[in-house]
Amino acid sequence: MFGFAIGSLIGPLVGNFTEMIFESLLAAYITTFLTIGIIIGVSFGIGMYFAEKSKISISPLTRPDTNKI
Repeated sequence: MFGFAIGSLIGPLVGNFTEMIFESLLAAYITTFLTIGIIIGVSFGIGMYFAEKSKISISPLTRPDTNKI
């Protein structure tokens, strides 16, 4: 759902500006979908990085050992 929201907000703006600059509908489509894909990819990549980072920091291997004899 997040991707559709970003696409519907950014897509028309990027597409219209690209078509005005290059006067090519194909260039507008390619630029629009690349821009949206990059934004979504980077945001999900950052989210996955921090999700994995938090899992690693709470793993038993990195915690101080509280069950010492």
